[in-house]
Amino acid sequence: MGSRVLVTGGAGFIGYHLVRWLVRQGYDVRVLDNGRTGRLDRLEGIPEARSVTLLRGDITRPADVESACEGTDYVVHLAAQVSVVESMDRPDETWAINVHGTALLLEAARRCGVRRVVFASSCAVYGDGLEPPFRETDPPRPTSPYGLSKWMGERLAEFYTRVFRLPVVTLRLFNVYGPGQRADSPYASVIPRFIAALRQGVPMTVYGTGDQTRDFVFVEDVTRIIERAFHTSEADGLVINVGTGRPTSVNDLARLLQGLAGRSVGTRHEPPRPGEMLHAWADTTRLESVLGVSPANLTPLREGLARTWSEERRSDE
Repeated sequence: MGSRVLVTGGAGFIGYHLVRWLVRQGYDVRVLDNGRTGRLDRLEGIPEARSVTLLRGDITRPADVESACEGTDYVVHLAAQVSVVESMDRPDETWAINVHGTALLLEAARRCGVRRVVFASSCAVYGDGLEPPFRETDPPRPTSPYGLSKWMGERLAEFYTRVFRLPVVTLRLFNVYGPGQRADSPYASVIPRFIAALRQGVPMTVYGTGDQTRDFVFVEDVTRIIERAFHTSEADGLVINVGTGRPTSVNDLARLLQGLAGRSVGTRHEPPRPGEMLHAWADTTRLESVLGVSPANLTPLREGLARTWSEERRSDE
């Protein structure tokens, strides 16, 4: 295709899978990442890595962002502080990265004449008090600095589209999972934590009752949806849920993973973590009508978990 794409946070979990997908589609990819949570080394192992340029820089430094945006056609903004729990511990850092960093990125993209920006938001924007499935028109009630910071990023994205005519598509990602997701952090997501427990043969830690529900969407589906947004002008200025529309409880997830692994390690319960929502799954009407993505064509949870478990086990061999 010959188009150049900048992926901020491209060494992170979603970023790595996205970069790998984009180079396979013929894009010239530039990555801006500071290495704080991402793994810069694994980008070197991507087939056709010569099509990837790594810029080690920070989303909160204007000069780094400006130089990264120069000469790019599309920008995918993934760089963020992404943990709800961490944002409760360090809200000031969350504002700096997720709000100030997003403002710098959008302004640099405007000045550099970028054709379209895809901004990765989060279902944490919705918060509690709403009846799922969550619709993009529901009033946000975030319960964490992370959720609030993503909502502020959405407002910036809408403003830049409406006032400065910079085409920005906002994707509200639900619970993205897949191979290579970090479990070596106290803020890790539930699926990599459960898989780590299975690999170690220890009980899975469940925060709260385990009856809370989530909408788990496979990372490879997300990468394809992001690319589709590059070429969908009807999505400019919109917020679009990216999920399957199917809720799964944490307890059911634990049972499903143990069944796939063929081993039972049980669960142990800890108090709920502050700032986390009880129930969340997506209304996918806009995903289908605007981006043309049917939830029926997304990877079923059982299949995605089986692929994730298989790849993680292979890393033990």
